[in-house]
Amino acid sequence: MTSNHARKNKARRLLQRVKASYTSANAGTLHHHPGPDLGRLPTAASTDMSLATALVAARLNQCSPCEHRLSTAVLEKPQVLAHLSEVFLCDPRRLSPNSRQHPQPQSTEHLQAMAPQQRSRLLAEALDLWAGSSDNDARWTLRIMHALPVLHALRDEPPASITERHVRALVSLQRSHGQEAVRTVWHTAHSLGKITVKTLAEAAEHHGYAPRQMPPAAPRGADSCDTQHCDRPPK
Repeated sequence: MTSNHARKNKARRLLQRVKASYTSANAGTLHHHPGPDLGRLPTAASTDMSLATALVAARLNQCSPCEHRLSTAVLEKPQVLAHLSEVFLCDPRRLSPNSRQHPQPQSTEHLQAMAPQQRSRLLAEALDLWAGSSDNDARWTLRIMHALPVLHALRDEPPASITERHVRALVSLQRSHGQEAVRTVWHTAHSLGKITVKTLAEAAEHHGYAPRQMPPAAPRGADSCDTQHCDRPPK
């Protein structure tokens, strides 16, 4: 009795996390989608991003049934969709600000005021960017996750002034010291006349950041992936 009750409770908790059917969860037939954990984004630290993580993982693993189901669930969570829309800050091909051909990141309040069709289109376009458009490559997702905190810190700066080299030079600084440090180093480098990797390093050293974050480079390789679940049984 106790064992059966515990199993049902475990299945219900899994249902809440990934919006899977209770029958599939209880039967233990869930398929596992590996994918980067979007909950690691500093800007989303106070938000449960498990649905967003599962959705991006479903796209990366080309699981259409899960993508459809999880998209429906995410559209009911404006705060989660707002964090997913932050991908519009980034051009994932260049790890620099986007070319402004995409929509802009949206606040929770704006998303709540949007028509359902508009939210659906926004999510579809955001998902394309998170998954590297047609590549469905987790490495693109990880590149975005490295770049977004830096681009978020510099979102008030002219996009044309920020290059991929700048972003890579600031990734580890952001990880070690946060977004305010990124802004401080950026403005100091600007005061030196021209923002380059060299002046960013000099500015970081001036503020005492250099020993912990130089040489500046964002890792290109795969990061650790968390496992997500869906209804589709393993092949």
